[in-house]
Amino acid sequence: MAETVARAEHLFRLRYRQELAGTLAMVVTAARVFMAQAVILLRLDLIQQL
Repeated sequence: MAETVARAEHLFRLRYRQELAGTLAMVVTAARVFMAQAVILLRLDLIQQL
């Protein structure tokens, strides 16, 4: 019984870690997209000032 509980806890932690990693990857991707958009807007602004 204790072995089954330990196994279930292990699987739960593994799944939780994978979901956390996936969430972090999405946040990082969103941040990269946001930064790329900011850079593009800044460049357009600089071009318009010329």
